[in-house]
Amino acid sequence: MSKIPRKAKRILRRRLPLACFAAILLALCATAGIYLSRSAIAEPPAQEPPAQNTDTQQDTVPLPLPMAGSGVTLPVGKQYYTFTLRTADASLSCGLPSRVGEADRRALRTRSAYRFPVARDGVPTGAVTLTLDQSVDGTVFYVQSDAPAQDALYLDISTAQDDALTVRPVSFGRSAAVDADAPTWDEPYPGSTALYLEGDGVHLRLSRLCALRSLGQTVYTYRSPAAGAVLSQTDGGLRLSLPLTCKEGELLDASGVLTETPGVNWEDGTARQNVGYLDAADTDYHIMADGVYITMPEDYAPRDGDGRHIYRTATAWLLGPCTYDSNGPMFAAIGKSIVYTYLDNVNEKGFLPTGPTSGWLQGDFGIGGGFYDTRFNFDTMKRLMRAETVWDDHEIGETVQRMLDFYCGFADRNQFTFLGHPFVPDYGDAEGDYRGALSSLNHYLAEGLLLLRAGDAYANEGYTARGWGVLDAIDKTYYRWIRDNADLWYGVYPDGWLRRGDYVEVTYLDLIDAAALLDKYGRWEEYEGIQTLLHEKERWLRLAGRPELLENHPAFTFAD
Repeated sequence: MSKIPRKAKRILRRRLPLACFAAILLALCATAGIYLSRSAIAEPPAQEPPAQNTDTQQDTVPLPLPMAGSGVTLPVGKQYYTFTLRTADASLSCGLPSRVGEADRRALRTRSAYRFPVARDGVPTGAVTLTLDQSVDGTVFYVQSDAPAQDALYLDISTAQDDALTVRPVSFGRSAAVDADAPTWDEPYPGSTALYLEGDGVHLRLSRLCALRSLGQTVYTYRSPAAGAVLSQTDGGLRLSLPLTCKEGELLDASGVLTETPGVNWEDGTARQNVGYLDAADTDYHIMADGVYITMPEDYAPRDGDGRHIYRTATAWLLGPCTYDSNGPMFAAIGKSIVYTYLDNVNEKGFLPTGPTSGWLQGDFGIGGGFYDTRFNFDTMKRLMRAETVWDDHEIGETVQRMLDFYCGFADRNQFTFLGHPFVPDYGDAEGDYRGALSSLNHYLAEGLLLLRAGDAYANEGYTARGWGVLDAIDKTYYRWIRDNADLWYGVYPDGWLRRGDYVEVTYLDLIDAAALLDKYGRWEEYEGIQTLLHEKERWLRLAGRPELLENHPAFTFAD
């Protein structure tokens, strides 16, 4: 078998380069009918996490809660921001904000929510809810209105005048390489455009506006109103007005971030790329107070017509770049907000469910909505583990171990044998039960690698032993995974048949990751079967006319 060249070892020690993550923007798995949400978010070249920085822990000095009066006011650094509700229709009236429940204080952020009641001709029609997640990196705000209004209801964000103010508009579907420009005053920006306001004191991001209609199962139809936010100057102040335009049965939803210093490191290419993935890419990231939503694949249901649909994803790809300081405090603030929605969305059984129904899983295995997807859960656990290391919140690790313990039980109950070796199905139903699903190479390999890392992180010999067992099963059955065309099979079914063609590069990236980890343990040369799988995958990429993938993701250089 081939040995690792010195150049390859250097690459392995740097781990995967940025292009590895950027290249898997949307892995639309046509062969499986499943949306593999390896989302496009770019992470810097992977590296050992920095030492824990306890100086940034919020639980040392709790942040003061916002003040509610005629509006909701909070400080961000030396700048004060006030959120108020305003109407341009005499028949509409807006009540004063009141706090909803008690503040939710966690190690990294404090969440408080405020409700502005809305009435028409004295009859309540709904409310606007403002949710604020405060951390030492900034404040993430979530705005949601269920009060029907057409160009008549506005949420104003007011602050002190900033003569140095510039705006970067990032439009959906376009490049994020936008230079700062002078503000456009008193004219609406497009509703599909995210805004980055920067000045001497003002540092604010506003997402694009979304009118949502719930279809259940964490699925929404989705459209952006034509008219978006309006910037205006007031007496000694600055005002950003969000038009809360929605129809009966819709929700108008938006989010944003307030930071003390520039929220994005615009000089860093990775940070600019991540802004593009967040606000401009087809992934359609939409961050809500209850989780992260992305474009729903066509195979998923429920669906209403041919318009845009989003669903709450179980994958935490967005969390990855939020743990790197080089991207800027805006990403850190977002990360410390969404990390807890991921933790809170883990169900009582111990996994993150995917709410919609997959047509493929329903048709082939009878698995409906709320299903268990091992890959989605393991991708999320990987990023949660990094977040725990960087931010030092043990609640994250406790949840990861609960998710791993569920997986171990799922594996023990449902594994089947292939050539005498155990394989774990990729999917379970909403109860976490087995329904005859296949075990795919990319799922199983990712599971084994994460189990090894978790065994080290949590000193759990059970995780470690199970991880080595997974790699051994793949290594000993390698010859059956290779197709006649040098590519690999996608997965093995309980009857022992291998079916479906493999992804172009998802499994390739997992094999590179496996090589890196095995090299770290000094055991790469023992796993000749996995070496061969990587060799054959690279050979197929050359035969298929995809050498650019080898150039973008260098790991080994095998002889032809």
